[in-house]
Amino acid sequence: IRHQFVVQNSGMRPKTYATPVRSCRTRPTPPTPDHIEELVYDMREAALIMRVSSPTIRREADTGSLRSFRVGGRRLVSRQALLDFIEQREGVNNELLTSAAPDGPLDPTSGGA
Repeated sequence: IRHQFVVQNSGMRPKTYATPVRSCRTRPTPPTPDHIEELVYDMREAALIMRVSSPTIRREADTGSLRSFRVGGRRLVSRQALLDFIEQREGVNNELLTSAAPDGPLDPTSGGA
């Protein structure tokens, strides 16, 4: 949408100028189910999918915990890299729970006894 305004010159024909309407910035929308099947994601999309901040995703990629690659100036993460990252983290968390339990692995069905 463009707005128009008219400038009157002394005795001359009015001139019309078009000015672009500035769009306001909005928060990125979370990915819809259509996006889930994409092959690669940029850092912002990966952060939205993982429900963490973009700096967190970048930090994990910088340390090598999350595989990523560059195409041009963009840093991308594959869907498989996200799945592997989740699986790796689940393994780390399960190991921490197992090592923290004094009598072995925690059994949620035993009621803690």
